[in-house]
Amino acid sequence: MKLPKTVTIAGREWRIIQDKKMRGGTFDAGKCEIVIGIKYPKDIPDVFLHEILEAILLERNCRYSLFEKYSNDGYLFVMQHKEFDNVGRDLALALKDVMR
Repeated sequence: MKLPKTVTIAGREWRIIQDKKMRGGTFDAGKCEIVIGIKYPKDIPDVFLHEILEAILLERNCRYSLFEKYSNDGYLFVMQHKEFDNVGRDLALALKDVMR
């Protein structure tokens, strides 16, 4: 999978950074950066979609931090159907260059 250099999330341009030493992914909403580990190429599509969706859900205020005593996962995602529609539109916009 060829990763784009940028994606648009919630009207902001986010840089996509490839890290050859890393497995998995992270993002920094303040810097509008998404880091994708490319150490294991077969994982890239899954990691890329995961980070894009999580960034969208954060920007749409659908991602909440949990206290560890309630969950060891750390985050809860909550939305109504209208918000889900908007997330779908955001995902299509973010992936427009990838889906050609």
